Amino acid sequence: MIEQTVFIVDDDTQMRRSLTTLLDQSGFKTATLDSAEAFLQAHHEQVRGCIVLDVRMSKMSWLELQADLLKRN
Repeated sequence: MIEQTVFIVDDDTQMRRSLTTLLDQSGFKTATLDSAEAFLQAHHEQVRGCIVLDVRMSKMSWLELQADLLKRN
């Protein structure tokens, strides 16, 4: 069975904690990462879900992440 997860990708620790608390209390499984690069390293095909993504991160932008994910299909 394919696992479903809400990935919270944000370089702000407090924002990650707040979103995790809110989503966990609502019954969602969450995973937090502090950068788009960390998400790409941790991501594998057996885990599906959605990404809650900070649009202003210091290194890889959300557009670059989206482009990379599209290349990976």
